Amino acid sequence: MRELRSAVMILVEASWKDESGSVKTIPAGMEDRSLSGACIRVNTPIGVGSKLRIRWRFDQFSGVTKYCRRDGREFLVGILRDKSSISGPPAKTDPPLLTGQKEQSQPVPAAEIQSLPEEKEGRPPRFPQL
Repeated sequence: MRELRSAVMILVEASWKDESGSVKTIPAGMEDRSLSGACIRVNTPIGVGSKLRIRWRFDQFSGVTKYCRRDGREFLVGILRDKSSISGPPAKTDPPLLTGQKEQSQPVPAAEIQSLPEEKEGRPPRFPQL
C-alpha cells in the first residue's frame, strides 16, 4: 500500500545511541513525513537499525533507521516510525531510550521506501489575452 508523504521543512533534534552505547543528539532538518515515517537531513551518518527519538517544538516520535545515504556533505536518513510512538509535546524528562532503561523491542517489518513521482516538465498553461 502506497502512502502519501508530505514535504516539510522542520528543524528537529535527533537522538540515538551509537555503536559504543554513547547517546548522540544532533540538530536535523525533517524533509518529509508520513503516518509511518519521515526523512531527515543530518551532518553525521546514523547506522541502519539505530533506534531514534525525533523531537521538535510541537511533536515527538521514535523509530528505527531504515537507510542512511550520503547527499553531498550531508546524509539523508529514512525513519520507520514506531507504532507505539506517542504524538504530542515533548516530555519534560528524557525518554527511556536516553535514560538507559531497556525498552521492549518488537521486530520491525520491512519497509518499502518510496519516492514521490517525478514531475514532468512542460509549458505553463496559456491564458487567453484580454
